[in-house]
Amino acid sequence: MLPTTRLSTAYKTRTLAAPDAADRLSLDRLDGLAPGTFVEVSQDGVGPQRTLVAACDHVARAITLRDPLVGFDAVGAADGTKPITLYLFTFSLSV
Repeated sequence: MLPTTRLSTAYKTRTLAAPDAADRLSLDRLDGLAPGTFVEVSQDGVGPQRTLVAACDHVARAITLRDPLVGFDAVGAADGTKPITLYLFTFSLSV
């Protein structure tokens, strides 16, 4: 058996009047995201952080993360100068 992992489906934060809280991301879309989804979050100048989606608010197009983001520039994400990218982290097993 050979397990493999990969990052797929990129989501970007959208511009906002005020920054999101450290455990929340307002995204361009939410298709494919659900509570329990394993994701990797990245931003220029910050190392990637892996966490789980805790909740999805489809009306606000926002997700709540299990763990707050550390070291990310929420102001830059909100004003669009440093968007945050979120990837689905997928696993597969070859036998």
